[in-house]
Parts: sequence; C-alpha cells; structure tokens
Amino acid sequence: VKDRNGVVLSSAPNVDIRQASSLVRATDGSTIVLGGLIQNTVSNTERGIPLLKDMPLLGSFFKGVARIKKRTELVIFITPHLVGGTVADAMRTDRS
Repeated sequence: VKDRNGVVLSSAPNVDIRQASSLVRATDGSTIVLGGLIQNTVSNTERGIPLLKDMPLLGSFFKGVARIKKRTELVIFITPHLVGGTVADAMRTDRS
C-alpha cells in the first residue's frame, strides 16, 4: 500500500511454499514430526558510491561486496485428534 506521494506504507508478507508428503499412522493425540526440508541460499550484494564504484581501477576503493549465506530448516509438528466415532471407525475409513 502506498500513500499519495508514492511512499510504501505496508507491503504484502513474504510467502514461501514448500511441500512435503508422507504416509504415517498415529494414535489420537500423539505428535508426528516431519522435518528435513532444508534450504540453503547464497546472495551477493554490492554497495558503493554511485558512479565512483563503476570506475575502472579505482572503483574497488569505493565499493564493497557482501556475501550472505542463509540456511533455513522447516520442521512440521502435527497432532491428530479424533472427532467423534471410535478408533475402529477411523481405521475402517482409512482402509476404504
């Protein structure tokens, strides 16, 4: 969202989508842990004084390069709870 001067007041949240698929059996109330979705990101950022950083030979004195390594790991905790019925009913539904 921008104001009338074009200044950003708020922006949409950053959303990453990652998927995991697994088949497990669990009892009511027990927690299942899905993990191992690891993402490594490396980015290089160049900063400096405009025009001066682009000069041949002397440009390196007016700029800096930053290398950023980022590692994220997604761990999902799921705790199923049976709603109504019995465990036997749930097992019959699961098999059909």
